[in-house]
Amino acid sequence: MTKYVIVYYEIFGRVQGVWFRKYTKDKAIELNLVGYVKNTERGTVSGIAQGEREKIESL
Repeated sequence: MTKYVIVYYEIFGRVQGVWFRKYTKDKAIELNLVGYVKNTERGTVSGIAQGEREKIESL
């Protein structure tokens, strides 16, 4: 049985201006995940990803 999960994440450190958001989005599309990723006002990147557990873990 396939397990589906939803995760919220927030990444701290040097994540803006280094293509982190684009890489995360492209990788999620490649893994057939859904959700979003965005820059925050605090200088972090946050998002939600939903999909099969093992694909989420490889994201």
